[in-house]
Amino acid sequence: MSSERHTVRKGDNLLQTPDQGHGSAGLRPLSPSHSRKLGVTRKMRERRDLKEDENPEEKARKQKERELKPLYKELLYTITHKMGKPSTTEVFTENQLHQYIKEAFTMTDSEHESLAERAEGTVPPVYCLMATVKEAKGILGKDVSGFSDPYCIITVMEDEEESRTRRSRSKPSKSIVKDAVSDDKIFQSDIKKQTLNPIWNQTFILEFEDFAGASFHLEMWDKDEEVSLTQKLEDIKSNFNSLRRMIKEAQKEKGTDDFLGKVVLKLQDLHCTEDNWYNLEPRTETYPYRGQCHLNLKFIHKARDETLSAGRSPYINYCGILQQFVQAYISKQQGSAPWKGDLCGEAQTLLEFYATQNDLSPFLQDLAKWVAYSKLYQSLEVDSSVLLQQLTSVEYHWHQQELPNQQKQELGDSLHGFLKYGLCLVSKYRDIYPPDPQNTPKLHTLLRILVQICKTQAFQKLNPAEFELHDEVSDAILTGTEEWFNIQKGLNQPMTKDLSEIVSALSRLIAEVQEDIKHNKDAWNRVFVSAVQVDVFTVVYKAFDYLLAKEMRDTLSLIEGQMEQTLANNLFPVYLSLQSIQQDKAFLQKRGVLELTNFQEGFREALPYWLNHAFSTTQDRLER
Repeated sequence: MSSERHTVRKGDNLLQTPDQGHGSAGLRPLSPSHSRKLGVTRKMRERRDLKEDENPEEKARKQKERELKPLYKELLYTITHKMGKPSTTEVFTENQLHQYIKEAFTMTDSEHESLAERAEGTVPPVYCLMATVKEAKGILGKDVSGFSDPYCIITVMEDEEESRTRRSRSKPSKSIVKDAVSDDKIFQSDIKKQTLNPIWNQTFILEFEDFAGASFHLEMWDKDEEVSLTQKLEDIKSNFNSLRRMIKEAQKEKGTDDFLGKVVLKLQDLHCTEDNWYNLEPRTETYPYRGQCHLNLKFIHKARDETLSAGRSPYINYCGILQQFVQAYISKQQGSAPWKGDLCGEAQTLLEFYATQNDLSPFLQDLAKWVAYSKLYQSLEVDSSVLLQQLTSVEYHWHQQELPNQQKQELGDSLHGFLKYGLCLVSKYRDIYPPDPQNTPKLHTLLRILVQICKTQAFQKLNPAEFELHDEVSDAILTGTEEWFNIQKGLNQPMTKDLSEIVSALSRLIAEVQEDIKHNKDAWNRVFVSAVQVDVFTVVYKAFDYLLAKEMRDTLSLIEGQMEQTLANNLFPVYLSLQSIQQDKAFLQKRGVLELTNFQEGFREALPYWLNHAFSTTQDRLER
């Protein structure tokens, strides 16, 4: 059955603001002076809006100046002061990265040169390596007891210091760090008592100047502490092997710590972020295997120039950069397929550099992605699975790490805002997700996202008010059904006030409803039931039962006492359609009292005319 459809695109503004409402119940009348002021304000707003409409190029220029150029300068600064290798398989030159951001931000050559010159004139950051000594395993036991009291000393050593140390040493020395670097550049971990598998989880910030020629040095030592003779004799009794260690310890200089192993890494060989186990290397061939040490290494900036983006936080900048890269990627694809979360290698590299240099945690990065993608979902074609994946990541991090209060608020607002938007999409499901194999899976994924949002600890913690998704979805379906019915009623209005035309219009409206009930029963119901356990067929059927009963009563009251053969003939299809709808009540989960029960009573006045028509038709056939 063909009819006009009230089409809704996903990007349309579905959330109505208070000043877009159609009613004014409960509002106090405005005073004349207030009305005049409001009129002037409205005129000013209209002039401003008209001015903006007339000058879209000026509006775009201001937006670029205010939003994009600060982000652009941040990226230029990031490229200039990059450290470490990106995790992407492909490595890009500075020129390639410059060319990419110029295209992504739609900057002209002159704009790029001007901004690059300004970025070069800024104060360079302090280069740092953030080193977290997590743990070690299988280290040597140097004490009489067979264990060690390990600690680590770490530093970043530059070429000059290392070569000067090599020249000054007349014979091999176990300690490189202590001999080569001043005390203020050496960091020491805690001492862990009597263990071969120490756990530290301590973080140190190591500053350096020459990235190309610098190396990270970690040395692990066993702390030599005095032990009473009685204790040593007890150890000998318990373990005869400790006698050999005791003799060796007596031979060494008193108070000298034992070398356990070292890790030396060239900074230029490292990635932006490293999280690995490294073998502890010996100074000699004695005990070649000395265990392993687990390190997390990250290149970060300190004292980064804050004038680049007018003091905005790195997290806010990261959100803006990410959103711009996604928009550039989607517009470049120019395809009809929804975006599935892919970004080009240059974009991934720059996002990684920026996040690392500003020490943005994985949680903040995933939060930024959720916020950006959930906003883009409302205006661009973004695959729902992308949001589902980011939501899962945010929930994982929620249990691992505490968010700052500002980001907590942003996450709570974002989750609640998307939930409201998703429910608006649900209310328009007929137009946005037609009942075909291509669109019903999209509806199913959206419903899964809404379910996942309500299940997350983040949502439950940040939105303590009770929120029953089942009831909210049912209400959205009911609201959408009523809106759809009123739209169809408007599209099928009678062209004249003729009673036959009024009845024909009702017949067309009921036929549309009949088709919609079929789609809900055969296609949409299984989607809603499997995702949110909502029986959409029952919700829709009961809504139509009430709405059609009202329309039927209103129409029959108009024709009461004016029945004639033509009018009765037009009423007969209405009767048959209602009868067909009544038969579908067998599929209701909860039947209850229906408005259309005994609907045939309303057609009692037309019944003699139907019988007369049937008699005449039968008589004509017999005569022929």
